[in-house]
Amino acid sequence: MGEIITILLLNIIWLLFVLYQDRENKKERQKLLDRIMAKSLDDLKEQERITESPETPEVPPDFVPLSEADNDTFERSIKKQLGRQTPGEKIREKLKKIRKSK
Repeated sequence: MGEIITILLLNIIWLLFVLYQDRENKKERQKLLDRIMAKSLDDLKEQERITESPETPEVPPDFVPLSEADNDTFERSIKKQLGRQTPGEKIREKLKKIRKSK
């Protein structure tokens, strides 16, 4: 029984080693291909910078997910992006003028 467990553990360790080695070889192969395909040293450095540190877009501090936004928040964000009145605000103003004129 102990021999079977030992053989099983050795096979698992061997499999993990092979998988790790394969993953490392793929990384090295990709680096080699990038170096071969680069037109110049500057191109290679730019490519390495992009692959090593992908930039994540900055989330503004006043960001509210669309699923959590109410109508007012949604309209304020549209107004902020457009830099002008939203269609909803224009309609509200016209309705106010009509009500005042009555």
